[in-house]
Amino acid sequence: MSMTALSAQSMSVERFFDRDDPEKQFLLSQIQAADDPAWAMENYKNCIAKVNSREHFEEYAGSGFFTVYRDSADGDTRETVLKTLAGHFGFDRQEETPCKR
Repeated sequence: MSMTALSAQSMSVERFFDRDDPEKQFLLSQIQAADDPAWAMENYKNCIAKVNSREHFEEYAGSGFFTVYRDSADGDTRETVLKTLAGHFGFDRQEETPCKR
């Protein structure tokens, strides 16, 4: 069961640090501690933009994996994405447990 989640490049770049994931907050703290935080942030955003280029987006989109497309940071919340994934992989179905007491 494989999947990928794709976001628009602008959303990936501009909203990268909006969540409070410990890993992202660590990266942000390192950028803020740099000798030139503005340059470090711009450089990091350029790296995110390259990784999330249209070419890479299309490569993932055409990979054959189930793909969740995120285009709204407000509407495509973690809960929405998880609900979509649960539905695709069948995790939202109530199944009888094989062993009953």
